[in-house]
Amino acid sequence: MPILKGSLDNVPKDTVRLSESDAIDYQEKMMDCWEPSYEMWPLKYGSFFLAGACGVSVFATSEKFRKLCFLAKYSRLMVGIPTATLTSLGVLLLQSKFVTEDFLLAKTLCTSCVQTRSAMFQGFLGSIYPTFLVSCGSALFAQSLSSNLVPRAVENPSKFIKFCQQMLRQNGTFLGGVCIVQVALAFIVTDLQMESAFKLNRPVTEIEETKV
Repeated sequence: MPILKGSLDNVPKDTVRLSESDAIDYQEKMMDCWEPSYEMWPLKYGSFFLAGACGVSVFATSEKFRKLCFLAKYSRLMVGIPTATLTSLGVLLLQSKFVTEDFLLAKTLCTSCVQTRSAMFQGFLGSIYPTFLVSCGSALFAQSLSSNLVPRAVENPSKFIKFCQQMLRQNGTFLGGVCIVQVALAFIVTDLQMESAFKLNRPVTEIEETKV
């Protein structure tokens, strides 16, 4: 049966009280047994989908800066892949903990607030943060290869910053589009998660009436 929240004063004597971790485990078992199973896809795999979308966008962004710095393909192992991996893990952890679990436990009554929280995580880790990371990382890696294209960060920090800013301006349209896509995906996935959580937490009587 679904998990219900309420005051301890209104809880019947035969009610089983669960901790948050126990409640999440119970909800996960409910999702595994749910029919049809596709209705629970957003809750089970939504965070993984957003993490994957983050990784793809970060890697694509790093490729843009790699080409601007005329770096060889093996430089992906030093800048692109590590950045994409770390940001994807960050999205997975934050979305699972502060969005998916929130829907499962119905912690926040304001669903729009949860969606906004998800969009902030996705927009920051899927676009804003890695953009500055891979731009500076690509420029610094080019320096380590004694490239004459990139100004020395130690000798001419102002020129180095201007060089990075120039790369950002050249890719402004692309970077803006990536940010919009990431935020839009977060809103879409969380909306689907909200619908799945509503179905999962419906009272038993309502579920039976629907089946009839």
